[in-house]
Amino acid sequence: MTGKAASRSLKSLSLVLPIVLSLLGPRAAMAHVAALNGEELVAASPNVVVAVVESKSSRWNARHTLIVTDYALRVADRLRGNAPERLTITVPGGTLGEITDETCVSVHLQAGERYLLFLGPLAEPTLTPITGAWQGMYREIPDSAGSRVAGGESRSPMSLDGRDVRFEDLVGAVRSLVAKVEAAPVKALRPAPRGMVPLPAKTYDPTPVLLASPLAFPPLAAPPRVLPPVAATEGEEKGVAPTVAADLPRPLYAPFVYLDPARLPIVFNPLPDDSPFSPFDQHQMAYWNVYGGDVFEVMPASSTWSFGNGVFDIAGFPDDGQMLQQFGDTWGGIGAGTLGVTVARRRNGVLMEADVALNPHYSWSTDDWEATEADGPRSFNHSMLHELGHSWGLKHPWETQDVWWDSVMNYRFQVFGSNALFADDTMALRDAFPDHAKSLRDGLISSYHTEWIPFSRTVEYVSTQPSPATVRAGGSFTASGPIKLENPGTVPLANPTVEVYLAPRRLSLAGAVRVKSFRAGGTLQPGATQWVNVGRVTVPKNIKAGTYSLAFLLRDAKDAYQANNVDWTVDGVTLTVTKR
Repeated sequence: MTGKAASRSLKSLSLVLPIVLSLLGPRAAMAHVAALNGEELVAASPNVVVAVVESKSSRWNARHTLIVTDYALRVADRLRGNAPERLTITVPGGTLGEITDETCVSVHLQAGERYLLFLGPLAEPTLTPITGAWQGMYREIPDSAGSRVAGGESRSPMSLDGRDVRFEDLVGAVRSLVAKVEAAPVKALRPAPRGMVPLPAKTYDPTPVLLASPLAFPPLAAPPRVLPPVAATEGEEKGVAPTVAADLPRPLYAPFVYLDPARLPIVFNPLPDDSPFSPFDQHQMAYWNVYGGDVFEVMPASSTWSFGNGVFDIAGFPDDGQMLQQFGDTWGGIGAGTLGVTVARRRNGVLMEADVALNPHYSWSTDDWEATEADGPRSFNHSMLHELGHSWGLKHPWETQDVWWDSVMNYRFQVFGSNALFADDTMALRDAFPDHAKSLRDGLISSYHTEWIPFSRTVEYVSTQPSPATVRAGGSFTASGPIKLENPGTVPLANPTVEVYLAPRRLSLAGAVRVKSFRAGGTLQPGATQWVNVGRVTVPKNIKAGTYSLAFLLRDAKDAYQANNVDWTVDGVTLTVTKR
């Protein structure tokens, strides 16, 4: 059920609880923190409590390698487990004097406020005690009328059908869910490594490293994508004006979420040349540089790393022993669902270091095709692009606002894990570093559109699908739901040309047949998002029988970055063409 459908189905307050249960937590595998649905969230949390934060204090961990914060809690209600009336949980990140440490899985609580918390085992404290990071934290906040309603990490109330959800209703829903899970236990989400390739990591070495900036050089860019001309086929439709659903600029009131960005250029210690994931880390740095100029540079690769030495490091895939030595806990303690983590240090408000580590308990791939399969390995490219955003200071947009737009910093279903920077990301980069920003003409196309989900901290990704899914050659189908156009560049795009293909293989135009082309009406301004209804498409009579993905191409010879000008329907969404 989509977010809109859920909202429409709420007829009275008595329906709040089942809807809360269905929307509690994301519903499929996502990047960076693997998602837990409501039942998995409870199953992974031996303690679920309502608690008031009485105090907070930061300190160094036992190894003096990371600042952590202790939160003293007074438990007001136990939904699961036997937590004592008072307990202390410790989370990574905090401030001591001029130094601030933070991770992308850090959850911040406020003294004096009341929370619903999903917690791990209390007898064996972990570095990330709140299950699923932000997924396991809901706060009680006042709405505009002064009532006590439920919120997430942001200060925005969660709402359904235009009404804010009361905090007590949320607690009641979770209490019911706990009873359901305890009556019929479910297996908590855990990584399932498939052992495709060895996952190399650098050697943990806290020895200070002197960064020789004169040796820094631009990261290696990925080979440019050239979109081949494809001959028109018999019966191809041209010039059909689509219905433009909306021209949606990013709301001006919604701030870009970045904190104390680094000074440019950021010089990374990249993966060594002998790593099977090199130079794909540099490819993602070069992608950010398309829009920000010299945001990232690299130094000659060193095979060692440590947090706190003042060097921006791609650590690779540190094992549990390395993570324990560096941060005081294993990947399990950081969170079984954590796919990757960026640990950052600021000094006097300036980002001085950010180290990126990926979880070796998962399988990983640099092949975008297999990494966007529903049950495939995790995408190194997409996760690295996301973590590099954190490394210059970019936060998740949903941490402070309700978000409907696309961003590489969103958490998303794995099949939507495209290796792309969106208009929100590139505008944030230009906003943070205006003196380094690059002017360029660039359009982007997606085979889906995004929507805001009421009562959720994620964005709804809605794939365009052929309807019907099986068509006889010479027949027709309708592309259900709009596709999405964006302008990540700085030059307005007037009446952009869109082409539709039937492709024998997803993520390839080899053997693709063009079946429709049209001009999307209006001008797509920098930073804008436009939904476009493709409408009805006729299948050529002479096409081969078989199964095809739909491919959508934004044809613009002047576009400076062609790699984001084509997109295919996601894994599992296909059109079958028959001859009878």
